[in-house]
Amino acid sequence: MSNNHNIVLISEKYFKKYNSKFIEMLDVANIKKQSNRMYLFLKIKIDENNILIPLRTNLPKLGNAVVGYPVPSKSKPNAGFDYRKMLIVDDEYIIPVESLNIPNSQQKIISEKYKVIERQVKTYIKNYKKAVEKNRQFKDKMFKFSTLHNFHKELNLERIYNMNTVMIVAAGSGKRMNAGMNKQFIKIDNKEIIAHTIERFYNSSMINEIILCIKKEEEEFVRKNILEKYHFENIIISYGGKERQDTINNGLDKVSPNCDILLIHDGARPFITDEIIENAINETKKLKATVVGVMVKDTIKIVDGNEIKDTPNRANLWAAQTPQSFEFNLIKDAYKKAYEDGFYGTDDAMIVERAGHKVYMIDGSYNNIKITSPEDLAIAEIISRKIKE
Repeated sequence: MSNNHNIVLISEKYFKKYNSKFIEMLDVANIKKQSNRMYLFLKIKIDENNILIPLRTNLPKLGNAVVGYPVPSKSKPNAGFDYRKMLIVDDEYIIPVESLNIPNSQQKIISEKYKVIERQVKTYIKNYKKAVEKNRQFKDKMFKFSTLHNFHKELNLERIYNMNTVMIVAAGSGKRMNAGMNKQFIKIDNKEIIAHTIERFYNSSMINEIILCIKKEEEEFVRKNILEKYHFENIIISYGGKERQDTINNGLDKVSPNCDILLIHDGARPFITDEIIENAINETKKLKATVVGVMVKDTIKIVDGNEIKDTPNRANLWAAQTPQSFEFNLIKDAYKKAYEDGFYGTDDAMIVERAGHKVYMIDGSYNNIKITSPEDLAIAEIISRKIKE
């Protein structure tokens, strides 16, 4: 293998000098430092910088190293690599390991795969530089969930785009559905409701991070039958709480500190569109807090018992939907205040309103329904067919 794409280990010196920073980076890649062990990386040299990508697939222990190598396949062409955590490391902390006893057949697979990865990373940086020069937002499907942007400064690349995170809430019980299972797992057009919802955001060029809030006891099912089945990668799992507000609060701890705009969306609203997502993000950048909704079509009555007390002007009434979107620090501070005061709200906008911030309504869609009852399923099938036409 050439020096531009080879297997390397991080020396113990690096652990000692950058221990906390390094371990924090590796923890997201599910790699743990153990006594007297070092970890394997793919090294790519770009503009005199050593870019290291953690390898995830483990081989048997060789000497004092935990060794991994990529296992390319048609269904998982990038298996073994973790693009979410890339490091830039000085030469003095890198130990080449070409001398390790890896069979020639595996060496050939690794070498060929490294060349592909190297081209991808170089193309990523080349395109990013072009975006910087033209002062436009950079999009790249391969690296959309990568945290290489954390190191753009070290690569002399200015980060010009904002990070947008969506929190998809799917930790409810769905009692009104009476389906004997979480309503999120009911299928519409032969695909689970929650899979439809994730797919909408996963394929959006505006979304950089996805937090999925689920019941802890359903995690194994979700990973196997939703995330792995539909090849959703780098989805961050957060566990639900006693109330919806507790679920959101748990999810806030999982959001990247680099997040600028946070969208909170019901997992049972699978018909969100790219237009709504884009509009929600752009309007929230200007207004700081927005709620997607539609004007009500029916006349609304305020009733006490069965006596009508008032008939509000329908022109002022909107049905709130999701996503509800906020500047990340704003929603985080509003939640903190709510818990300090022992307050529970019915939605996120209410918590932000209570904290003294204005929240603005923006256009959603009548197709953006929340599936909560058996009747909704029939409507959902019609909407799904309509979208396909």
